[in-house]
Amino acid sequence: MKDEELLKELLANADLDKLNRKAAISAPLLTWVAIHGNLCLALRHPENVGDSRKLVLNFVKELGRFLVKSGIFTQSQLEAMEKVEIEEGSRDFAHK
Repeated sequence: MKDEELLKELLANADLDKLNRKAAISAPLLTWVAIHGNLCLALRHPENVGDSRKLVLNFVKELGRFLVKSGIFTQSQLEAMEKVEIEEGSRDFAHK
């Protein structure tokens, strides 16, 4: 079963209020940098389409803003990384 099929099955049988709750996860900033990079790479995959992609894209953008606020990236570095993602095939990075 593909991820999108699993997501649809999960959503069909899930408590949406529970799924929409925020979850706090603590990790070293280096881990968040690695997660950001790995998710950007995953978003480039040509078969990574559908609703779950939109969720991950929004998460990656928010994570990027968090890393700027934390002083790990500058805003210009984040913009340069997003430009690379667009050039490598993640065209939806261009949308705010």
